[in-house]
Amino acid sequence: MDETVLCARCGATVPQARMKEVMFEEGRARVTRRLCPSCLDQVMQDADQVRGIVGDEKAAAIHISPPPQ
Repeated sequence: MDETVLCARCGATVPQARMKEVMFEEGRARVTRRLCPSCLDQVMQDADQVRGIVGDEKAAAIHISPPPQ
């Protein structure tokens, strides 16, 4: 059975393979959030700047600025 994770934004359970990583800066610390695809779309729409980076758990992630609300 596939492993599942909870979306840090909406709390939905998604398969590990569909989980997305979002990173941003809070003060001097880099924060990583694991999101479902729907929340990723919303966070990207709300961000002023989005760029692709290497993820901690995934091969690709996004870095957003400013941090999500």
